[in-house]
Amino acid sequence: MTVTTQRLNRVQNTFSPIQLVLEMLEEWFQFESPEAMARSLAEEPFRETSTLCARIRRAVQATPLRATQSEKELLSRNAQREGYFLAKLASRCNFDIVESRRERWLIRELLKAKLVGIMHAFEKEEPHAEDESALWRAVAQAQVESLGGEIKAVTIIERTYFGGAPILFPALRAELTLAWQQTRAMIVDADASLSVPAKTKGRKGSSKIGAGCEDAEAAENRACSRSGWGLAKAQAWTTLSKAETLRAFDDDTEAAAMLGTMIRAA
Repeated sequence: MTVTTQRLNRVQNTFSPIQLVLEMLEEWFQFESPEAMARSLAEEPFRETSTLCARIRRAVQATPLRATQSEKELLSRNAQREGYFLAKLASRCNFDIVESRRERWLIRELLKAKLVGIMHAFEKEEPHAEDESALWRAVAQAQVESLGGEIKAVTIIERTYFGGAPILFPALRAELTLAWQQTRAMIVDADASLSVPAKTKGRKGSSKIGAGCEDAEAAENRACSRSGWGLAKAQAWTTLSKAETLRAFDDDTEAAAMLGTMIRAA
């Protein structure tokens, strides 16, 4: 390691763009939602001097460092890459969750409608009612695990990259948490209405939801195996944000390699 590299490493340790990124998130959170922020930016696009990378460069240049101008330029570029990555990661978390909003709503409404039909089937003592109720519960549980996985993924990213600071718009976090709570409550209410506790499913003598349906049990077992889904989601968001950052800084080859590795591992 050269003397210049050692000095640059010491200098780089004195500056991190995280504070500027957190300030940017505070500016985001002045808007009610990601959509409101996007509309505002469409009406009044960022000027170059107000972009995050420009702020980082100015901050580096203004910091009293014992470094040559060329070293400051390299430090500035490295800090810009880090800041760009953090901003992209926070943005991806927010907008991916926004994009899945309609899917969450549709699944919840379908589960509600299907549950009504299952209850009518039990009232009429239809023979397929038990199998349908078991399958319904497996699908509902899978949705609870999926929603919980998204919440966990955001928490992992906040702790890993943002020092625990929140990165979701408050209203969006509340919306996601409410969706998880509502779906979970739906299962609890269904179990109570159909007189079958979750842990009695499949036991001999249990009534209604507790009967048969191997396919439903397999689906629920898969849902329970999603304990690592939150970590996988966090890793996917992180990899995509890193690849996007590499491309923005003219490193298409490494970005392609990173995405290729991600696709092969999927």
